[in-house]
Parts: sequence; C-alpha cells; structure tokens
Amino acid sequence: MKDNIVFKIVTCIIRCYLKCLDCCVKFMNKNAYIQVALHNVSFCNGAKQSFWLIAHNARRFTVVSMTGSILSFLGKGIVTTACFFLTQILTKAMAPEVEMVFIPAAIVGIFAYMISTIFLSVYDFAALTILHCFCLDEQQGTGTRNTPDGLKSFLEKDEE
Repeated sequence: MKDNIVFKIVTCIIRCYLKCLDCCVKFMNKNAYIQVALHNVSFCNGAKQSFWLIAHNARRFTVVSMTGSILSFLGKGIVTTACFFLTQILTKAMAPEVEMVFIPAAIVGIFAYMISTIFLSVYDFAALTILHCFCLDEQQGTGTRNTPDGLKSFLEKDEE
C-alpha cells in the first residue's frame, strides 16, 4: 500500500496541512500569552484578542516578523561564526600542540549557536510584545499620552 501513488499524495497533503496548522498554533500561542500578560485574561480570551489585533494590524506584524527573522538569522550567524573562528585562533595561539583545532572550534560553535538562539528568541518575543503594546495603545485612542518624549516626534512623522 505504501507504493501506491495516491497514498503518497494524500500523505504529503496531510503532512503539509499539519505543518501549517502547527505553525499557526505556535504563532497564536505566543501572541495569546502576550495578551494574557497585558490584560490579565484567560488564555482563550487572550487568543481571541491577539487574533483580532493581528488581523487589524497584519501589515505591521508581518514587517516586524520578517525583520525579526532576518535579524535573528544574522545574529545567530555572526555569533556562531565569530566564536568558531576566535576559538581556532585562541587554540592555535595558546595550545600549539593541538593539531585538529577544528574539533574544539566546532564544539564551541555548536554551543554558541544554541546560546545565541535562546538569547535572540527573547529579543524576538520582546519586539513582538512592544508591537502589541503599541497597537493596543493606538486602538485605545490614547495617542501619544503614554509615549516617551524621544518617540513622539518619530510617531508624529509617521502619521503625516
């Protein structure tokens, strides 16, 4: 039965659908938790509020998501590469008897990637939370009353 072409096509479609569903649930889960923290509501209410907030501000959320992904990718790459090459240089300088400097550098590179992933996920979550706060502040009509003085001129330029 596994050699049947129809079975393979149906299995591929189901996997694709489940992958899309998983991505959507993870995205909504993160945003629902932000709404729970901001409004002190239940998870389901937070999910509903975050869905409508994202639906009304889809362009902003898309731009922040894409920018965050690009910066996270660059950050992980730069940190991992820097740690990898710095480890090679330091190993050659401090322990010249080590012949295969690639091995310790690879181990350090793996750890650097894992740690940078953790730190940059916090950055991504913070940027998304700030966007939630900005959109909610704008929806409530408070304008720039809660905005720091340094950002008021920037927001006024954006409205023109």
